[in-house]
Amino acid sequence: MSKRVFVILVCIVSAVLLSSCGKAEEKAKDYPYQVYCLSNDGLSLKAVGYAPEASSQEMILKELLGQLQISGEDYTAPISGTVSYSNMSFEDHTVTVTFSSYSVEDPVKDILIRAAIVRTLSQVDGVFNVAFQVSQDASNLSAIAPVIRVVYSADYFVMDIGEPSEPIMMRLYFPSTSGDGVKEVERPVIFDDFKSREQYLMEILIAGPTKAETGALAGIPASTKILSVSTKNRICTVNLSKEFTKEKPDAAAKLIIQSIAYTLIRNLEYVDGVSFYVEGKPLTTFRTYEVSSVIYENEEKPSENKQ
Repeated sequence: MSKRVFVILVCIVSAVLLSSCGKAEEKAKDYPYQVYCLSNDGLSLKAVGYAPEASSQEMILKELLGQLQISGEDYTAPISGTVSYSNMSFEDHTVTVTFSSYSVEDPVKDILIRAAIVRTLSQVDGVFNVAFQVSQDASNLSAIAPVIRVVYSADYFVMDIGEPSEPIMMRLYFPSTSGDGVKEVERPVIFDDFKSREQYLMEILIAGPTKAETGALAGIPASTKILSVSTKNRICTVNLSKEFTKEKPDAAAKLIIQSIAYTLIRNLEYVDGVSFYVEGKPLTTFRTYEVSSVIYENEEKPSENKQ
């Protein structure tokens, strides 16, 4: 299956998930975790509330994987039948599930299975990515693509499906050229349906201001890669590549951190704070600037210049 067809299928399935999972999640909201299973008609996911007995991250992940193998009267376990796993590991904020068998011929079911597993496991604190891989001697037939090893970010299957032609006015923040604060610029943005808004805003910040947006600097080094970005419990966790700290930008470190936090917090109503990671490790010091574990809007508020 081509990547383009895969993208279209994921968007279609995600639209169904947005319309169907809301009610299921509402029923399971009294539990700390939701285990996502396939509806019996095979067209959507059903959230089943679950309270783990364990307290450590790895043990909670093992419990959730166990629950992903249990079917109910009105739902089917995503890990069942021709899909079975043999091992799980957790390292550098990535959960790796090794399958002893992964054989799914229906492309919609294939996407739903992957979505169910990723959305269930990524609820655990500290999980940024979920990796699928199969053992060498495993049965491996997938309608999408062979599962050799593929890594999904926590928000990969949580998308905002809307009208792509409708621009939304965003307030973007960049370090000012004067160096005394951040520069606010307004820009109409057309969001990509295949990315979360957090991802899209971070890409815009890395690209930097346009020529028309005078008085603003591109604070983030252009070579910086977004390893993952997702929001849990109203805290957006941004995990960037080592280039973010290795290359020296023109702007002050404090203003770069605050430009990112301001852009995410002020444009996304579901974000109250931003947590920074580099290569999966918490960013505590950015050059000489001490970075809090979570940056909130009212923390050391810088002066602002509007355009």
